[in-house]
Amino acid sequence: MIGKRLGDYTLVSLLATGGMARIYEGVDVRLGRHAAVKVLELASNSEDDTLPARFEREARAVAKLDHPNIITIFQYGEFQGALFIVMPLIRGRDLSQEFAQARKAKQLMDVHRGLRLLEQIASALDYAHSGGVIHRDIKPSNILIDGNDRAILTDFGLVFQPKEDPTLGTAFGTPRYIAPEQAVASDQATGKSDIYALAVILFEMLTGQTPFNGTSAMEIALAHINDMPPSPRSINPTIPESAEREIMKALSKDPANRHATALEMIQAVKTAIDPEGTAETRISAPTMHYPLWDDEPEPDLVAEAEPEETPKRRSPLIRILFLLLVITIVGAEIISVLVNSNNAPTTVGDPTLIIADSAVDFLPANVIYTSSEFSIINPNNTPLNIQTLEFQSGDVGFNLDSLRRVTLPPGMCIRIMLDGRSSPLPEGCNELLTQSVFADSSRFFWLLEAGFTVTRDGTLTATCPTAQRGTNTTCTLALPASPPPGI
Repeated sequence: MIGKRLGDYTLVSLLATGGMARIYEGVDVRLGRHAAVKVLELASNSEDDTLPARFEREARAVAKLDHPNIITIFQYGEFQGALFIVMPLIRGRDLSQEFAQARKAKQLMDVHRGLRLLEQIASALDYAHSGGVIHRDIKPSNILIDGNDRAILTDFGLVFQPKEDPTLGTAFGTPRYIAPEQAVASDQATGKSDIYALAVILFEMLTGQTPFNGTSAMEIALAHINDMPPSPRSINPTIPESAEREIMKALSKDPANRHATALEMIQAVKTAIDPEGTAETRISAPTMHYPLWDDEPEPDLVAEAEPEETPKRRSPLIRILFLLLVITIVGAEIISVLVNSNNAPTTVGDPTLIIADSAVDFLPANVIYTSSEFSIINPNNTPLNIQTLEFQSGDVGFNLDSLRRVTLPPGMCIRIMLDGRSSPLPEGCNELLTQSVFADSSRFFWLLEAGFTVTRDGTLTATCPTAQRGTNTTCTLALPASPPPGI
């Protein structure tokens, strides 16, 4: 799509990919204005015939909303089998990135700044609800923060207007932020469902974690339906009791027991935390162990905290054993390479790296993965050919051709992430080429116990181990320089 003109806008770069559409940066050919262009390519989404209707409904719903903290629409249209929505390009961060930055520093986001941002979103939600519009996907990554520190609510892809149109398809929402009634049936969502999701974000802001986590979307949804959320003070004792009462009220299973409006909820918590309006608070980051402050926390799996001394006893031993194992394997493989270097394919290191005998120049590509993301990095000064590159573990796999990228430029990377997650670029990656977002971790081929294989043109390129919990796992691929000779 790069270089194509959609309406008044020429697409110049890909900004992000999601489960429903891709976001491009576009430039107005007449005014020179840069904008974000959300594109739904109909042919590529033919399995779900509700997507075009949902996409148009998103455009119509947002177009009738006029609020400073809700994204606006410049243009909507269709071009050669693609629907598109043009919106302002917000140059800044989203709230999930703010949370990730605080987590990396082992801190909480500044409480007063966070409450001010959520107060703006609460105002936007109350305005939308008054117009019969329910967002149904309130989460940190859908809250953008511009250069003036203004919060902007975006991504109305699951919007629901009960009085105007029925729900379409099986729109679910994001498990960690979904209200119980919406988890039961998406068409049962009301404005109180958005208030519940906003309360989950507030819970996360004050404790560093969401109330419910699990190994699958269904497990998390069932927890929202059946389980009582943990006490925020049990995680962070510095939260005032009165603030905890307001949060637990907003997280009530019964929508009727929640606050009447989103602003009422946020302002009640704000008063509880700072009753005199002095902008001072004694709320501090809780003392927690893995996974709360881990640099790469498990997105859908939160283990119960072990006694404080246990990690201290285990961690050094595990690391020493792992280091010895790596040294042993690498040493053995190097000896093997030296002994068997005559005409045979070259095998180096663990995981296995296979370089076929070819006149094409092969260069290394680094693969770094954790429990929540997967990155392919080009550390060379030459572009790499990534055509037909496939990753497979049992029945779960991923084909890079779906990203529509032929080459991986120097210093750039490709990432696969869980929807709603964000993190800094991995080491060695100076710029993100593109990324694919999955709704849940069921397609994370690198988490399966058997490890995964990497093939190119159907030929085995590497065999990589499964991701190790709480740390980066690496694998090296041998890829041809791009473009290879003859292409």
